[in-house]
Amino acid sequence: MFWLKLRGRGSKLILGFLALVLSVGLIVSTFTWFSLPPKLPEAPPSPERAAQASQASSWQEEFSRAVAQKDLAKLLELGAKAREEGKLAEATRVYEEVLKLFPDSTNARLSLAEIYLAEEKYDAAYQQVEAVLQENPNHQLALFYRGLILGYGKKDYSAAVRDLEKFLKLAPDAPEAWQARILIEEWSKH
Repeated sequence: MFWLKLRGRGSKLILGFLALVLSVGLIVSTFTWFSLPPKLPEAPPSPERAAQASQASSWQEEFSRAVAQKDLAKLLELGAKAREEGKLAEATRVYEEVLKLFPDSTNARLSLAEIYLAEEKYDAAYQQVEAVLQENPNHQLALFYRGLILGYGKKDYSAAVRDLEKFLKLAPDAPEAWQARILIEEWSKH
């Protein structure tokens, strides 16, 4: 309707302007279209990626099989391997599953405590260590970990020093003994 009312020079200007806009749009889209890189066919997965996918599925199968068979040794092995490879989420999953099946597993509890310590989840680490110490108040590694948790996480240096001193009395030649001695000296100043 609007176009019908315009006559003469005004309608020629509007039509010319529209033609110019459409032409510029077509030219720009044509150049854009032809300047796009050609779509290359997808490369097959690299051998490393295929191997990783295969390992992940085989790990899941091993884990599921070990859970179904309630194979404590295999589960602890899978957890340790995941920890060594830095896959802490997988290791945590394994150890939590172990504790569902075997609530008295000291190895799983201490492994979880170690992971939680590394992740600075002190309350979770403390729960695991306390469960071990309730069963065995003189468990050397549990005392050492509780000392670390109390010192680093809770800033309760006097309690940390007591646990580390008790640990040293029970295991003066343990691999962690040198660290315990250094921390006792440092935390005794607080």
